[in-house]
Amino acid sequence: MNGQRVSNASLVRAIISPLALSALIMIAPAARADPPPFDGTAWISAAVLTPQSPSDVMSVAFAGVARRTAYDRRANGWVTHNSYVFRGTFRESRPIDFVVNPEFESQEAAAAQAGRFARVVGQLPRGCRTQIDAVWIHRGDENFGGGNRALLIHTDYADENWEYVEELLVHECAHTSLDPAWSGSVDERAWADAAGQDETFISSYAAEFPRREDVAESFLPYVMWKLSGASGLSSEQLATIERTIPHRLAAFESTAIDLRPLLDWPRLKFASSPAPGRECALDDIGRKVKTAPHGWLRCVKRSDGRLLWRLQPMRRPPEHHRRLAVRDTGNPFVRLAPARP
Repeated sequence: MNGQRVSNASLVRAIISPLALSALIMIAPAARADPPPFDGTAWISAAVLTPQSPSDVMSVAFAGVARRTAYDRRANGWVTHNSYVFRGTFRESRPIDFVVNPEFESQEAAAAQAGRFARVVGQLPRGCRTQIDAVWIHRGDENFGGGNRALLIHTDYADENWEYVEELLVHECAHTSLDPAWSGSVDERAWADAAGQDETFISSYAAEFPRREDVAESFLPYVMWKLSGASGLSSEQLATIERTIPHRLAAFESTAIDLRPLLDWPRLKFASSPAPGRECALDDIGRKVKTAPHGWLRCVKRSDGRLLWRLQPMRRPPEHHRRLAVRDTGNPFVRLAPARP
């Protein structure tokens, strides 16, 4: 992949802690196996997210002109300007400031930039927006970036690669909110263990920069795998992802990342009756159902975010429980999103 097609998200060099160094050592052996199947995962398919994909954006309002510091690749460093600032609000998510370089010369021109990127940011999985405080927007044909609790956008590069803009920003939000190198939600030791068990990296880019890029390069394939046929990938490509990084996929699953609005979360991936320890749905939280083999079950949300059926012991069920609608255990659950093959 040439330099123009690589989304390098490291805005400054991260300090490698002893734990991070051990993670790097554990990841490294995978490089000796088969070559990675992809060059860079942001370019696998432009159909993962499209302009028709749902967006959580609710409003984008002008908040004034304020002195803000942002990273600018054209300067290869930090710059401070009296920038146009817009506050974006999103469903069930934190607000985000869109900080637009004054080089756009007018509030109207800056608002157009903030508005178009706010919609795309609203399409990103909610669990991938948890640590985004700001989106920095500059002119220029420079790569996007993530980290530092922000996303970096250069508009000429965005226009040139607009078909892939959503996929590129999924990669960058993974740097910002998921990557343990940036204090993200993915557990560093668990990721190192998973990467050490997989045979190779998902992309040449991840293999070249394992410490910096492995999480971000693997997250978009995880989203593709969760979307299954709705991802725009062929069955062969999906099988390649599952075969190449099964333990990394499991690590993302265990993190319980909220993938809404791209797909309902958590989704039901099975078509059998409720059972203790099995996944239940978001709408089932607090609901009780009666099953022949197990008795009463209740859907609960655990501290790790997973939704599971739990036994609900009842010596003498109150009368109103007998009037509850009991789910027919012979019928399949409603699928909230396509299950992977």
